[in-house]
Amino acid sequence: MNSQRRFLLTVQYLWDKTDEEHPLALKDIGEYLQQNGIESTRKTLQADIKLLTEFGMGILAKENVIGADCAAE
Repeated sequence: MNSQRRFLLTVQYLWDKTDEEHPLALKDIGEYLQQNGIESTRKTLQADIKLLTEFGMGILAKENVIGADCAAE
């Protein structure tokens, strides 16, 4: 259950807080999840981002900096 909640909270955070001009670090996502009672690791977050990208969600990722690609909508 926590893995599903982590994944959904990550999607929500990316959707609400990022775009091409407002990227954030994996650390920021981890802190947000921790504030919501979810523990995560860098590897877990990277796997979640990879899954979102494979699913077709427009995400720009570069060296632990993540941003939603609004042009992909």
